[in-house]
Amino acid sequence: MAHRPTARLPIYWAQRAKPGELTLGSAGPATASHIAFEVLKRTAKFDMTFVPYPGDSAAVNALLGDHVTSVFANFSSAAEQVKSGKLRALATTSRTRADALADVPTVAESSYKDYEADIWQGVVAPARTPKETISQLGRWFSAAVKAPDVQPKLATQGLHPAVVCGEDFAVHIRKQYDEYGRVIRELNIKAE
Repeated sequence: MAHRPTARLPIYWAQRAKPGELTLGSAGPATASHIAFEVLKRTAKFDMTFVPYPGDSAAVNALLGDHVTSVFANFSSAAEQVKSGKLRALATTSRTRADALADVPTVAESSYKDYEADIWQGVVAPARTPKETISQLGRWFSAAVKAPDVQPKLATQGLHPAVVCGEDFAVHIRKQYDEYGRVIRELNIKAE
């Protein structure tokens, strides 16, 4: 989550003073970032308007242009603006602090201890792929993301691979599907 450093009030106090006037830009609608925002909004009980953009970069540009008051964006989309001081990172949504933003608290550290929203990516294969092939692919991908020349490149983008393969990855996907599905139904989130 980031906002322009010229803001004088923390988001919590600003929204109490002017409910509904704060906006959050993000990739969306119905993206993982949109869902994570809606869960945070409900958890923190604040009134803020979601403004969907075609991607994180467009949302960051909208924040730089004062079209929204904050953004939910992947680190790589806002890193240069944060480093230059044009934007200030307010919190990370992961359970632990990001190495690249060690001085930025997590949302969980900021009073909402059960909140976590990690965006992840994975590699999948057709359902009938032989188990030995899946195991080999898992070993290759695991070795690739752990390679000494790859680690710094991933860290620069704020990516920290947690290699989960085979049935463990299938369990993770099912869990995320169930959790996000519940939130989507409860909040009536629709792709437009």
